[in-house]
Amino acid sequence: MKKSKLSIILLILLSSPLYGKENNQDKSQEKETSNDVITVKATSIKNKETFSSLLLNNREEIKGKQLEQIKTNTIGNTVSKVAGVQAEGFGPNAARPVIRSLSGNRVGILVNNLPINDVSFISGNMPIPVDMNRINEISISKSSEALLYGGSSSGGAIHLWDDRIMTQFPEKAISGAVTFNGSTNNGNGGSVNIKFSNKENWIFNLSGATKRVSKYKIPTRSKVGACYSYQQLKDHFALRDQCQVDMKVFTSRNPEAYPYISEFWKKYQVEYELSEDDKYTFKDKDYFSGIGYVDNEPNLRYKPGSPTSIEHVTPPKHYVENNNNEIPNSFLKSQSGNASLSYIGDDGYLGFSVTDFQTSYGVPGYAYLTTKTTRERYKPVSVSNSNRRIDIQGKHDHLAPFLRDSAFYYSYSESKDEELVGQIASSVFNTKSHQLALETAHTPLFNRLNGAFGINGNYRDLKTSGYDAYLPSVLTKEYGIYWVESLNLSPFELTAGYRKGYTQHNLNIPANYNRGRGQGSNLQNRHFDTSANTLALSFTPIDEWTLKLQQNISYRAPEINELYTHGPHYAYLIEEQGNSEFNTEKSKSIELSSVIEIGNFSNKLNLYKTDYSGFKFRRLTGISRGAGPVMEWDDTDLETKGLEYEFKYLYEMPHDHNLTFTLFGDFVENKSKRKLFIAGHYLPNLPNEKHGISIYYQHDELTAFSSATYYKNQKESGGLMYGGDMAFPSYTLVDAGIGKKYHLDKVDVSVDFIINNLTDTEARPASSQLKYLVPLPGRNYGINVKIDF
Repeated sequence: MKKSKLSIILLILLSSPLYGKENNQDKSQEKETSNDVITVKATSIKNKETFSSLLLNNREEIKGKQLEQIKTNTIGNTVSKVAGVQAEGFGPNAARPVIRSLSGNRVGILVNNLPINDVSFISGNMPIPVDMNRINEISISKSSEALLYGGSSSGGAIHLWDDRIMTQFPEKAISGAVTFNGSTNNGNGGSVNIKFSNKENWIFNLSGATKRVSKYKIPTRSKVGACYSYQQLKDHFALRDQCQVDMKVFTSRNPEAYPYISEFWKKYQVEYELSEDDKYTFKDKDYFSGIGYVDNEPNLRYKPGSPTSIEHVTPPKHYVENNNNEIPNSFLKSQSGNASLSYIGDDGYLGFSVTDFQTSYGVPGYAYLTTKTTRERYKPVSVSNSNRRIDIQGKHDHLAPFLRDSAFYYSYSESKDEELVGQIASSVFNTKSHQLALETAHTPLFNRLNGAFGINGNYRDLKTSGYDAYLPSVLTKEYGIYWVESLNLSPFELTAGYRKGYTQHNLNIPANYNRGRGQGSNLQNRHFDTSANTLALSFTPIDEWTLKLQQNISYRAPEINELYTHGPHYAYLIEEQGNSEFNTEKSKSIELSSVIEIGNFSNKLNLYKTDYSGFKFRRLTGISRGAGPVMEWDDTDLETKGLEYEFKYLYEMPHDHNLTFTLFGDFVENKSKRKLFIAGHYLPNLPNEKHGISIYYQHDELTAFSSATYYKNQKESGGLMYGGDMAFPSYTLVDAGIGKKYHLDKVDVSVDFIINNLTDTEARPASSQLKYLVPLPGRNYGINVKIDF
């Protein structure tokens, strides 16, 4: 990101009244009706939110019609059009969110206030056990939430909300919804939800969903053009790894350059295992012990002036030949079911639910098992997940004269994740986890001070197996306690909070365990003390403007993949080596944010900078082995900075016709303070800079939208190859849709037609882990039907 961009935006930020609040409840409801992405600034407690999150006031919401229009099979792709948010792709079926260039162990994914704590959290290719069909609201925090959830949310968090536990009464004794999703290039699926209530206190809820994709179509070949370039493949061995191409390039002596044939070679060729290259020499004599010098035989093929070596190049051979115009090995199968029972009273609720989630999908790449097959037998890589989860949660308002409310959230889950090469499980992960969160908020003190106190704990017992398991069995325990207070000194508001935590990883290694090789083979138990603190100052000189300055400091404990990986990670198509000597990672961020609300016009700007000490990342070693390139976990001091903007205008036409125009974008730079081997000063897979425009139309129950998002080519991403990476071209993604809701006798029917990637563009996001192998899916026509009863 260029300094001039920051200077221009900073000038705009500080010279305009740019941050506003809703003046009343009616205006807030009006904004929700127009399906805006809004900043959460609530004056009353919502059942789904914790009070501490409302005090921090860092989240944006996506829900209603807007969510239905952008929802995809993955969480990452669903939120990737939000300014400051991208997707880390492992093919079309696995994409984790990237917030301000950070992902993985620094970006939390939470379901109903509890973080997901299984293998998907530590390996982005693994399934996240959430069915997107059943998600009805998403909250995004682009600022650190380490204060509430620990270092795993130091780079932000994605909150997913569904109805697995009901917290509000339906209007009817029997109600629900049935959905159907059909498409030309995104599979087919559907869901059903039925609620039974006695109209007093009890609700019983049943739901299920399914999704099937056979393959994804694309406008061109799956691999990038360089994967078919003889010269580029010949010149870059790392490109051959990225493209999954076998091509041997080696040199040998040129017989025509040497005038003699060695007598020593003739006599000792077999005994000393001499090669054909040792046959030719410039010397006219060879020396033999006890004999002396012996004349060498003239080389009849000798041609003076000939080069001394010959380069040999074998024809390029792709591991597996792919069909044109489709993403290979891109199937998806997913299904889920849920049953819950809730009691809702005047002063709170209590709910219990059981959820089952099953999924499997292909990774668009191929590998061979180092212990079971030969190099010539490449097999498709796939992953599967089976997850069963129990949730219990409750909330009580006005618990005592000095307490505002108290809430608790508990979950227990059993999960089995597999990475398969062909039909053989290379790595199997069986996870049992417990999660508990408790929070109590006090009533306002002196009508100015609001606060909350909370504790949370995570227990994860991971047991691994498989022919080439790259992680040992590890028991992880994590605890944290936090306190946050907000003081209203109008026009100022001061918010501060502190967290203290502890994390320990205990290994369970059998005597015959294969520790692998490299730095990841040094396995040892570790424990870490962690902490986080937040300080924010908001200034609201007029109702239309609020300016907020916020600082977050946190210490994150290394995760088990950073510490203990030590072998082939097939779904990443690499060999991965951890480092159990790592210490905590410190992040210190400062953010200036501003929003304006004047009539029908709004504007949001965020300017941020984060400094990391001991930032953990995968680093290329320059070595390739059977599973692919060897990558080691390393640490560095890192600086991340950037900005996000959004301009929005609601144009009200006669007869209740409304048009909403939105212009948004983001810039981000992620730079190491020391030069990294191969990568240079920038980390690999830095997201594209993006800018977008959208138009949303609404008239009664008729809606329509169109959006275009431009992704600028990323020139500052760190290298994955010697000599630098390819510069993938810029691209623009265009989406459009139209829908209408029909009110029939006893049901409401919503029908939406959506077109994704309207121009059928070949798009390869810079943040994708597999950008050399697959682009994003091509044009898709979809229809979504929802029947509410």
